[in-house]
Amino acid sequence: MDSQILIVGAGAIGAGIAARLQLLGFSSLIMGRKGPSDLPVRFSGWNSQFLFEPKKLDEIDFKAISLAFFATKAFDLEGAVRRIVKYLPNECSIVPISNGYTEPQIKGVAKEIPGRLWRNGFCSFASSQTSEASYELRSTKGGVVFGPLGVKSMDAKHHPSPMEQNILSRDGGEFFTWADPIAPSQHLKWFYNTVINTVCASFKLSNNGLALEKIPLMRELSSEAFKLGIEIWGPWSVTEEKIFENLIALITSSAANENSMARDVRLQKRTESEWLAGVAKGRSSYPLLNQYHNQIMNFPKSGQSRD
Repeated sequence: MDSQILIVGAGAIGAGIAARLQLLGFSSLIMGRKGPSDLPVRFSGWNSQFLFEPKKLDEIDFKAISLAFFATKAFDLEGAVRRIVKYLPNECSIVPISNGYTEPQIKGVAKEIPGRLWRNGFCSFASSQTSEASYELRSTKGGVVFGPLGVKSMDAKHHPSPMEQNILSRDGGEFFTWADPIAPSQHLKWFYNTVINTVCASFKLSNNGLALEKIPLMRELSSEAFKLGIEIWGPWSVTEEKIFENLIALITSSAANENSMARDVRLQKRTESEWLAGVAKGRSSYPLLNQYHNQIMNFPKSGQSRD
């Protein structure tokens, strides 16, 4: 029986992961976060065109799944994991790929369902929707970083599984990266996304680069996010000034990229702000993070995102 990879989430990130895996020669299946979709999923990237037919639960041979990526919005992540994990073999790697501070959710589920290969991860590649169920890679920079959910140890669960190692070997570090421990990189990603997405969503800025017009505000938000990170996780590995310098460099290098959270605001969809600036909720020391989070949360909502 050939091993397969499951991607839960048929949006821009899930489609991008599926496309990259297909490019590397892996057999992967894709399904929507809440169930089947009648529309085929298209992805354009790496000078190739990809087409995926989303699967229904009863169309998947779960015994053959050796790795499952959960590429959903943060607000759908826990529900998607709980819905699917019961079908997966014990030796299957479970890799959530979501935006924001989702560690508590995943660790909570992992505590309830021990003995699994629990991972955590994030994406740094840019892709966007071009039409319904169609997506396009916007930059060849970035990829997917994942690693063990817990702390670094010599336990076998903290080393790549055979399927994970196969992916990493074929990819050669161009897109997929193993990180142990993953937490420091993930916390930095939370910091960057919190500042960039909060500014872009609050002012409905279409592209990341437009945030450079809000440097004073970004500096203030960065200062609060930096202090909030210390409160939650302890000292950063870089100084506040250096992390802000890296933030500006990141925005500059991704200036033309569409900001997905601002897009969700314009389309009146739910955002992931609760897992970004919203982490400051109930903490009085972070007035700007709370102010702009509340502003984003108070924007009108009318639809739901696909991925």
